[in-house]
Amino acid sequence: MKNFFCGTKDWFFTVMKPFGLMKKNFGNIIAFEVNFRLFTFFVLFPVMTCLERLWLIGNKTTVITWDNLFEIIKNPLTWIVLILLGILLVFGTMFEQFALYDVRAVGGFLSGASVVLF
Repeated sequence: MKNFFCGTKDWFFTVMKPFGLMKKNFGNIIAFEVNFRLFTFFVLFPVMTCLERLWLIGNKTTVITWDNLFEIIKNPLTWIVLILLGILLVFGTMFEQFALYDVRAVGGFLSGASVVLF
């Protein structure tokens, strides 16, 4: 029974630690999220939309239906565009996670933090 309460204490601090980050470093988190959302809306989303249009133009179609699905899958341009879209999505996710890691470092939750984000 004693081990159960020790595990509960660790779990409680694990859950509450991010709220301490928000309390200490709220301005940096909000500034990053606003900038990242603007970047996503004005840069990343239009690039992905253009790639999807290129995909449809390269397949000489305007919509994907069950009738032309296998022709689209066999087209090499489809795979190139899908790989590029995947790379863009992975890049965006990595950027967000690494930047939030820096915000966490600025908040003093990581040892040896000397990073200033904003």
